[in-house]
Amino acid sequence: MGFFKLNVDGTFSYTNNSNGIGGVIRDSNDDWIVGYLSKCNAQNHTLAELKALEHGLLCIISHKISPIEIETDSIEALKHLGYTNQLYESTVISCSSLLRGLRNPPIRHSFCQANKVAHVLSRQVSKLTTSSQDTILVAPPSHVKDQLRTNKEGAISSKLVSVATCNKLACFGNLSVVTDNNNVHITTHTSTT
Repeated sequence: MGFFKLNVDGTFSYTNNSNGIGGVIRDSNDDWIVGYLSKCNAQNHTLAELKALEHGLLCIISHKISPIEIETDSIEALKHLGYTNQLYESTVISCSSLLRGLRNPPIRHSFCQANKVAHVLSRQVSKLTTSSQDTILVAPPSHVKDQLRTNKEGAISSKLVSVATCNKLACFGNLSVVTDNNNVHITTHTSTT
């Protein structure tokens, strides 16, 4: 309660020019604050995810939103925030600098079920014209309203995963990992709060 949440997602395709990023910032009642979608120049899915994060951080700063929590469904993007390689270096350095400027808000892994609004937004780039490569959304577009309603109502899905996967997800801050008598359960709440 009292926090805003940024969910980000990147889309990458080898077969067409529909690489894109999307994100949404909502309040603790799951109400829409601002969203974005944009085409991006990325050589792979991880770079698209990192660029989605970078854009979301810039959106937080420009709209003066605080306090904030951040979620992505990309474990690879979270891994690369801890170290850089040449392909991701400039984007990772930019994200790290922006995160420091925001006083290092929590950034966690979230399952794709809880990240669907950002996912839908990132997939909409194929509909953008070249003159509208960057779109700020002050109200939710019609194509995400059903997903927003589902998030607000809260839906739960469960699946069993290995202990190794559970430990990996816990390392990246996933809050949906629950253990019970040596059995590991993942419970995903689609609500962002």
